[in-house]
Amino acid sequence: MDAYFGRFGAPAGSVDAKDSLIGFNLNGTLFSRGVFNSPADVVNYRYPIDGSVNRTLYPDVYSYNFDFVNLLVLPLNRDSVFGTAHYELTPSIEVFAQGQWANYTSASGLAPTPVSTVTAESLSGTQGTRVKTALVVPGKTVANQLIIPVTNPFIPTDFRALLATRTGDNSSLVGSGATEPFLLRQRTLDIGLRLEAFDSTVWQGLVGVKAELAPGWRSEAYYSRGRTKIVDNQTGNVDTQRLQALLQAPDGGNSLCTGGFNPFGRQPISQACRTYLEVQAAVSTTFEQQIAQAFVSGELFSLPGGKAQAVLGAEYRDFKYNFDPGAVGGPISGFNAQDPAGGTNRFYDVFGELGLPLVRDASWAQSLDLNFGARYSHNKVVDTVKKLPGSESDSWAYKAELSYQPIDQVRFRAGYQRSVRAPNFGELFDASGDNPQYFDPCSITSTARTSGPNAAKISSLCLTGNSKNPDVIDNITVAPGYVQTPGTQVGLEVEGNPNLKPESADTFTAGLVFSNFGGGLRGLRASIDYYNIKVNDVILQPDANLIIANCYNYFGNNPTYSGDNASCGYIARAGDIAGFGPNFSNDLYSGVNAGYIQTSGVDFQLSYATALPFMSPKSRLNFDLLMGYLIEFKTKELADQPAIDYSGTVSVFGAGLGASAPKWKATLNTNLMFNEWFTLNSRVRYIDGMENRYSRIYVGEQSFTGTDSVVYVDLAGEFHFTDALTFRVGVNNVFDKQPPTYAPNVQSGTDPSLFDVIGRRYYAQATVRF
Repeated sequence: MDAYFGRFGAPAGSVDAKDSLIGFNLNGTLFSRGVFNSPADVVNYRYPIDGSVNRTLYPDVYSYNFDFVNLLVLPLNRDSVFGTAHYELTPSIEVFAQGQWANYTSASGLAPTPVSTVTAESLSGTQGTRVKTALVVPGKTVANQLIIPVTNPFIPTDFRALLATRTGDNSSLVGSGATEPFLLRQRTLDIGLRLEAFDSTVWQGLVGVKAELAPGWRSEAYYSRGRTKIVDNQTGNVDTQRLQALLQAPDGGNSLCTGGFNPFGRQPISQACRTYLEVQAAVSTTFEQQIAQAFVSGELFSLPGGKAQAVLGAEYRDFKYNFDPGAVGGPISGFNAQDPAGGTNRFYDVFGELGLPLVRDASWAQSLDLNFGARYSHNKVVDTVKKLPGSESDSWAYKAELSYQPIDQVRFRAGYQRSVRAPNFGELFDASGDNPQYFDPCSITSTARTSGPNAAKISSLCLTGNSKNPDVIDNITVAPGYVQTPGTQVGLEVEGNPNLKPESADTFTAGLVFSNFGGGLRGLRASIDYYNIKVNDVILQPDANLIIANCYNYFGNNPTYSGDNASCGYIARAGDIAGFGPNFSNDLYSGVNAGYIQTSGVDFQLSYATALPFMSPKSRLNFDLLMGYLIEFKTKELADQPAIDYSGTVSVFGAGLGASAPKWKATLNTNLMFNEWFTLNSRVRYIDGMENRYSRIYVGEQSFTGTDSVVYVDLAGEFHFTDALTFRVGVNNVFDKQPPTYAPNVQSGTDPSLFDVIGRRYYAQATVRF
């Protein structure tokens, strides 16, 4: 390595044989990708520094810039039809029906496929979404890498000479030393972008009957049926099994497609090879539901506050799911490779509710009301593809609510609820791949490994790995100077679990409502509510970052920094963490019922409306302030992991869209009617500053950044020319506030589900009534 890269001016030792990734120029020379945040910069990179290169990182390290071609805002078209009808058979019996149909089309685009995004196993392997190759030792796996034998004819001369100097052994691969295959990853630029065109069709019909049974008593029954079909037309996928065949062919694949496949650099391939490799797929998902419900309601008896009201009913729900992956039902790289999946989930419920108006207009209370409700549900799951009986469970949901108004101006409300959520179809049946981002404590850029109180112990764990299974931590150990590649992701093989049970939540709420004031406060209304929610037996896919942190003792559960720790057994490396899963070589990563989520907070609302006669007889001012304070958002996943409070944190890739949890959020809507023909509206949105979510997992690390508080202002004017004609113009994000960027993030440096990624924009709308 010193001799080769010394030809391009690299000092001896600066391109480490173990710690540096090698890339390939079109002229056959090699370049060192560099090591992030270290003196080892990129060496001999011969391509243009264009949009495909992450110029934020270059020349410190070469990294492909996939954000350059990804879409943050997706197009959407919708066509829909709705109809409803009512017919009165008699004064006490009415039949009704409704139907609706809708079609949605949308599209998205992602960067060209990184290959491989699937796992490889030996020819005796049985997993349908894994590549089969004789280059992997039986019982072993290689995650997210292409495996290339030294017999490949396209290997550049300089690189072949370097390969011949190897003396080590990867126990997952056949051979050893100079004859052992090697691992490579590539973006298949010639296949083009990964494009999806979604076509969703939804229809639903309902028929029912209402009847007055007796004075104060009524009944209703209905039956509904619906179907949703989503077709995802994909291009840009790569058949990784065929690609592996090209790489292993003695002629480089020329016998399989014209010219074969040269993976060393941005080499063009023939149309025949593009056709041979590309997988165009129509992935189909179908949901069907049938619901039948009947209930009676009426007055039971008299109380001091009025008539006691009751509802009693029964419900049947039948849900069917079918997922057909089409051509991506095998070892496909690009969009997630998935197996066929399908099943049913049926529910048989009975429910009731009782309303008790206890007091009206007493000396100590204007009103006092109690409300009780309960639902019993029995459900049964069947996996129709794997022919497996799933879970069968019984659940109770119930509630008790109190409303007490001592005086006209103040009302107290409180409630307790037990609710349940049955697992959805994805959690029950789907098997696919997932690639969440992660932080690696073994990187020498981590505080824990370089300057933390247990830096020596972490380094020892990183360098020695797992003694029981050397492939788990690193079959050739982590290099002393190892630096995690920016943006690296864990490769997961996710499996549905038809034995999941429903999760349950206990919710307590209490609050005050202020209204009915006189004088200048006549238009004032305010409320303050406290909530506390705890979800038990949470249905979850365990967070890979929590397992990594547990292995490296961020939670105090591995004080000896032993590679035999159970969490360490999930991790498989090829330098960076390449794969993940329990007993990695054999098991899939499936959902479980585990741990809890607990959250609490306070919601505020303040609204005021008043006339402005000094402006005009019809002038009015209205404003409405909605504000929420998040006290806690604690999540505990597996038994040996702590409860972590994510309140006040911004999400990261893998935690998901919508997972950011600012402490404070507020929206102020103001409406100023100048006269009968012009109104000015404003909306001010506030999002509190947040720490990075990783700061709560990898406590003590210094490299994570968060966000400052953000304020968005929207303005609109509405002109009422006549009763039939209204014209509205507006500006959203008036001050063109750009989304805050932080690292690591959800996507493109920010969280597009929380922050405005478009910027200032204008709109106009005309409404004409005939």
